[in-house]
Amino acid sequence: MSRSSFPRAEHVAALRAAIARLLGEQQTRLEVAERGIDHLRCCYRFGFRHSPEQDWIELPIHFQVAERLEAGRGPAELERILDSFLQRSFAAAMLAPGAPPERS
Repeated sequence: MSRSSFPRAEHVAALRAAIARLLGEQQTRLEVAERGIDHLRCCYRFGFRHSPEQDWIELPIHFQVAERLEAGRGPAELERILDSFLQRSFAAAMLAPGAPPERS
């Protein structure tokens, strides 16, 4: 019997660890939480926010990104996705600490 490719707990764990490491390297202080699974789009949803008073801003990550990360292909793809997301969603807040993120 073959193992299902999606969803898998190993994917969530690998993504959480890589996201935490990448945010730490960038010295970005964001709360991160796994926000569920989008079965239709085969994505893991992660939420990001500066503080509990703010709403979550979600980033869907396709399961194939997690598979490549788990296979040892390195975090470059996830890093590009995360950098783009952070610039789009939190750039203003990162420049002005305490400011709420801009919504697009």
